[in-house]
Amino acid sequence: MSFLNFRNGLIVYTVFAAFFLAGISINICSAQSINKERLDSLFTAIMSNHKGMYSIAVSKNDTIIYTCSTGYSLISKEEKIHSTIDTKYKIGSISKLFTATMILELVEEGKLSLTDTLKKFFPRLPNADKITITHLLQHRSGLFDFTEDTAFYDWMDQPKTQEEMLSLIASKPPEFAPDEKFAYSNTNYNLLAYIIEKICHQSYKDALRDRITARLGLENTYSTTKIDVKNKESYSYFFTGNHAAKMKESDGSVFVGSGSVVATPSDLNKFIDALFACKLVNKNSLELMKTMKDDYGMGMFTFLFYNKLGYGHTGQIDGFVSTLEYFPEDHFTVALCTNGTVTAISEVMSTVLKICYNKPYTISNHKTINVSPEELNKYLGIYYNKGLEMHITISKHDSTLINQATGQIPIPMEAIAKDDFKNFDYGIELLFETDAASFLLKQEGVFVRFTREK
Repeated sequence: MSFLNFRNGLIVYTVFAAFFLAGISINICSAQSINKERLDSLFTAIMSNHKGMYSIAVSKNDTIIYTCSTGYSLISKEEKIHSTIDTKYKIGSISKLFTATMILELVEEGKLSLTDTLKKFFPRLPNADKITITHLLQHRSGLFDFTEDTAFYDWMDQPKTQEEMLSLIASKPPEFAPDEKFAYSNTNYNLLAYIIEKICHQSYKDALRDRITARLGLENTYSTTKIDVKNKESYSYFFTGNHAAKMKESDGSVFVGSGSVVATPSDLNKFIDALFACKLVNKNSLELMKTMKDDYGMGMFTFLFYNKLGYGHTGQIDGFVSTLEYFPEDHFTVALCTNGTVTAISEVMSTVLKICYNKPYTISNHKTINVSPEELNKYLGIYYNKGLEMHITISKHDSTLINQATGQIPIPMEAIAKDDFKNFDYGIELLFETDAASFLLKQEGVFVRFTREK
């Protein structure tokens, strides 16, 4: 098991504790054919209870029928910029769905084969003569995931060239033999993006424009490197008490093809609606994308809501979390993005679907307790687990405990009882001994002890 894993897209989670922010805004537009009033009430409740900042688009039969945007794209001492339905968010691993689509377009055009190996493009990589395009699409290459680099969090905000990324990947031994098993890895989709660039003789950004966004009229979707709020793009945040802290921003060049795309929820809906209408790839290619192996297709997950089977992808990068789900039986689509939340996006999406499908629902309210900054001091320090060879630094920001594994993002923790802290969205819990000499990290039913080093 890999604890505190940065890999975006496999697990939907958020990255900050409960907050209070005065004057937060909500913008709601019209809807048809669904219970607009209940959706309005849901997002009003989320905002009034300070549970997050969301943007959503709902489509039926290829038509947007509901949109809503809440919160801010910029929060600073000098100004606040309200989010609107035109605000663009980093979509993390949903980028992989765009990359997989372009790869299959190239296959259809005869410019690439699913059985081509990496040797044809990057012969110096481990197992290059055995790893195929299919292995990359299905996360079965066994190549080292660059986000697992111990210094990743230190350099993720710095521009990286293709050569620098390839050198890092080439320097690490493979984790397993090609096609031996499934292991979600951003490396796979970076390599697919580099292959697109080689074949198309243009940047990934330009290929995305020419092959998908320009064809569909998606003016708010593109690959980028750094956020530009003047271009209606959003920063991401986590909150401690009354303070909004901007999350460290990764550079898009690090995640080309795997997490570099920004978009609006409406554009995401239009994209996946067009994909399933075979306006981008043919029916055979779409079936390949939909065919699951170890619960992953080619750039695609499945979602199950009651007896409804959906397809799409999730994403997480910096403080952004997103999910895109298409239900072909009903020609029904929902895209949900956040740049700062307390309630897990999976819970919000589930509630949205229950409203749209007229199912009963409730909005949970996690119980927490207040702990003063002075009381948190006893927990601060560096802890270590020898078996995992992992250090976790426990720090604080105001009255919030911060949990950060080496090379990973900081995760704020809420106090739920004496010596007991939890992040509900990661499903991570820290149970400290009374003297804080060690703590048990609980995740997915597994307990691992970390002992204080200093």
